Amino acid sequence: QVILAYFGDEEWRDPGRRCGACDVCDDAARGGGQLDDTTADAIRSLLALVGDLHGRFGRTRVAAIANGSDDDERFEELPGRGALRGWAQKDLLDLMRVLEGAGLIEVSRGEYPTIATTRRGDAAAVGRLALDRLGLRVIAPAGRRHASHRPGP
Repeated sequence: QVILAYFGDEEWRDPGRRCGACDVCDDAARGGGQLDDTTADAIRSLLALVGDLHGRFGRTRVAAIANGSDDDERFEELPGRGALRGWAQKDLLDLMRVLEGAGLIEVSRGEYPTIATTRRGDAAAVGRLALDRLGLRVIAPAGRRHASHRPGP
């Protein structure tokens, strides 16, 4: 589904559409993919952060801001900075790809791609869209600290 949408198949642009042929769709149809509260909070925190950045930065910079490893002074007052301490850069990059596949964030095209939340991503960030219904497969890092959800403006 994600690959078809990537290559421009208009029938698969709707992220709510399920093919029924893969394990992601099958899991969602059976109500699987239940997220624990900590993981759901981490997803909402990351979506809020991406929304607060308004599509100005790429995955790597967003991951660094989220786990607090970015020391750029411009982000010191950003509410979501360091909200996902304890998450490794790689784990955050993987999570962003999952969220992209679910249609919650989108990536710009071009030499320096940036990420932004979609309308669905904005709704999920504030709890208006149930994450459990999306069939997300998130492997949270072991030993992670609790994510502090800070709602956006």
